[in-house]
Amino acid sequence: DVTVVEKKTDVHAVYALDLQGLYQTGNILTVAAAIHELREKGWVITEADTRTGLSNTRKLTGLHGRWEIIHRQPVVVLDVAHNEDGMRQVALQLETTSFHHLHIVIGLVKDKEVKLVLSMLPVTATYYFTRAQIPRALPEEALAAEGHAAGLTGEAFPSVTAALAAALATAQPDDVILVCGSVFVVGEVDRLRP
Repeated sequence: DVTVVEKKTDVHAVYALDLQGLYQTGNILTVAAAIHELREKGWVITEADTRTGLSNTRKLTGLHGRWEIIHRQPVVVLDVAHNEDGMRQVALQLETTSFHHLHIVIGLVKDKEVKLVLSMLPVTATYYFTRAQIPRALPEEALAAEGHAAGLTGEAFPSVTAALAAALATAQPDDVILVCGSVFVVGEVDRLRP
């Protein structure tokens, strides 16, 4: 749950969010400001509407892959982070997450700042460099070479499925597996059985 306080009135509102991740606290402030502006312009948006919308964001928008936990023991998290801002948020989230060891399945597209994104990731994790099955995907061997140059340890895998299977085969129950780097990478994860 997130508590939002209106500065002028000191009114506290507690909202249950179905999206996880620390960065959602910043997003909720944007939502609150947008709702305030819409109400000022005459839109009728009740508090019940706001609560329903925030607690059903995934269902209403189809948005997935924002610190989305799809499995426990080991925890498997999907996050579509693929640029500097997204990876910064993921790095902050990882700092507040408990685990024994971190495994990162990552694939990027060719037109992203690969070196910058990789430099933001923890060197203590085990990496599974992969690619989404799209033409824009950076080949897994090229990504692995960039990762190794950035001090990251891991192997290349020809598909997201193979990379995640390898991570699951290696991970202990108290580990975390993060799948990230592209909407396309996250989209190739079978959410029914990681």
